[in-house]
Amino acid sequence: MVEIPDHGDLYHRIWEELIRLGSEAAPWTLIGSQMVHLHGWMAGETRPSLSIEADLLANSVRVVTATRLLSEQLMAAGYELTEKSAMGTGHRFQRDDVAIDVLAPELINLRDRRTYGTLATVSVPGGRQAIDRTISVAVRTRNVEGEVRVPNLLGAILIKARAVGVSSRPQSQREDFAFLLSLITSLDQAEGFRAELYGGQRRWLREHGEISDPSHTCWRHIANADRGIVAYRRLTS
Repeated sequence: MVEIPDHGDLYHRIWEELIRLGSEAAPWTLIGSQMVHLHGWMAGETRPSLSIEADLLANSVRVVTATRLLSEQLMAAGYELTEKSAMGTGHRFQRDDVAIDVLAPELINLRDRRTYGTLATVSVPGGRQAIDRTISVAVRTRNVEGEVRVPNLLGAILIKARAVGVSSRPQSQREDFAFLLSLITSLDQAEGFRAELYGGQRRWLREHGEISDPSHTCWRHIANADRGIVAYRRLTS
């Protein structure tokens, strides 16, 4: 059981919402910064920066209407769709101070990425493998406990590797990527992960060779940087 650290009322409300949504029909897996924090807590580590948003990757591979179903569940719970774009995208839902983004994996057509009306969400590179590698993690807030679905550590590392190349904030994504690598505790674990890579996944990792440099700023605030660098070099060898 992972205890959610006490970072204030809002933070606990976010995780209570994730537990509640996990018990409803639309399948999803947690990605983004909350995924990073959860993996850190599972390993007894803390990522220095905190976020008050949650990114949910709808499992549109298994349920083609997953983005719409998840959006409908949020709206039924009092969330409102915000930040609609002129390009027809709309995927952020907000209720009071809690913000949740509904996202889709790559290679899902526009029709199956609908959230509300004709609005659609965006595709997340690396999302399909994150869905394939999803596990359930027991968590407890101040008031409730339940399960949250999240990619396993390798799935989290890979989706963050992809995020570095497409994000408007690549340095933040790179720091998350490095932090997750630092959670690989042994060469045996790194070897096991390396054996699980398929398709172009090793290339996704190799695209960010700067991670191998101990002096890179992405390692500045990470306690086990040496461990992460060794893991990265093994995964990409």
